[in-house]
Amino acid sequence: MFAKAVLTYHRTLQQELFRTVIEIIKAVASDENWVDDRNKASHDTAKAIVETGVLEDTYLPYI
Repeated sequence: MFAKAVLTYHRTLQQELFRTVIEIIKAVASDENWVDDRNKASHDTAKAIVETGVLEDTYLPYI
């Protein structure tokens, strides 16, 4: 499983991947993207995550 394999990555790479995942969540949540029944659940979930504000308070330094 990819998620478990990520835990074997170098810690800096884990953090960089997570930074990328956050940007993906923000992009999927955007109302500027085409949403239909195939991606509505992902859009709605991503939007709910973004609306909590938790992603704005996340600091992920590059070390």
